[in-house]
Amino acid sequence: MNDLVETYRGMVYPWHCDHMGHMNVMWYVGKFDEATWNLFAAVGITTAFLKENRRGMAAVQQNITYGASSSPAIPWRCARPSSKCASG
Repeated sequence: MNDLVETYRGMVYPWHCDHMGHMNVMWYVGKFDEATWNLFAAVGITTAFLKENRRGMAAVQQNITYGASSSPAIPWRCARPSSKCASG
């Protein structure tokens, strides 16, 4: 992943998991949201930029494809431009 920009790094905690021991969808969306704001900041779209230019953003559609499940104590990261998030 050398040519990609890492936009999120974190952990999957036990409270992120459902009754089957996999990270619940609400946490995937939250982690992806954090990664998105880090990506925006990396290209200059900061909170200050949005306020100064009287602009805003809204997520109007989310498409989630699961390549593998995440379990507790597994590092988690997102990188762009591939729009893929991965555990490990």
